[in-house]
Amino acid sequence: MANLKINLSSIKKMFSSEEATKNYIEKEKNSVFSLPAHFKDDLFLEVIQGMDVYHTKKEEEAIIYIPGGGFISDPSDYQLRFARELGSATKQTVYCLIYPKTPNHTRDEIVSNVKDVVRTLCKEYHGISLVSDSAGSAIALSVMDELDVKIHKVVFLSPLVDLRYNSDFQKRLEKEDEMLSYPGVKILADLYRSDYERDNPLVSPVLLRKLKKVPALIIVGKKEMMLHDARLLKEKYEQLQITHLYHEVDEMMHDFVFYPIEEGKKYRKEVFRFLQK
Repeated sequence: MANLKINLSSIKKMFSSEEATKNYIEKEKNSVFSLPAHFKDDLFLEVIQGMDVYHTKKEEEAIIYIPGGGFISDPSDYQLRFARELGSATKQTVYCLIYPKTPNHTRDEIVSNVKDVVRTLCKEYHGISLVSDSAGSAIALSVMDELDVKIHKVVFLSPLVDLRYNSDFQKRLEKEDEMLSYPGVKILADLYRSDYERDNPLVSPVLLRKLKKVPALIIVGKKEMMLHDARLLKEKYEQLQITHLYHEVDEMMHDFVFYPIEEGKKYRKEVFRFLQK
């Protein structure tokens, strides 16, 4: 837990500085994802519609995992462990997408590439569910809105679905968030949205008038900036009368579901149960 706190603190420090965030962008824009050696027996590379995708062993049904990372970073060890555990627990094939990232790519290209993969896998499998976290949730909502395919269920973990960053509530949350901070989150969001205004539903999909009627699970910590987004998303599901489950978890940080802590373990099981029903 001590090492986790140190890692979160270093990310927070980076996001708190415009210069440090821009240095991070420079480093990430030339990075190429390479699967760590300790996952090579469990996650297997497949190229789908030109995108590298890592999947667990093949089963009859599938889950597409769209990992977060501020639209700029590829999945961490925590996220890859989650993908592996998700496949084992649900007995479904989990596809972890290594989608195009900013600053070399922006919203339209990223969403288009993910749509191509989702469309292809929906033809291959009888059942597909979507799982997303953080920035991956903005992509997931957009993909669901723009594709006419059958999605069984969707999971949003610490969802980023509102890129406006104009809420006083969110400013208060930023002070308690152990990982995320201004101006870094705004800088990364601006790279993704490109020429779109922040209040355009194409980049802030919680502002869409309609959502697909897909049962949803939303999980968020109460000490993270995305609590603002999660509550808006819950309100949207309530307004549209779409079946959903919602959990706000006391004292928890951004993406806590992935971490080796008791609350993380507990709510990973909630995800597994939801997708197995």
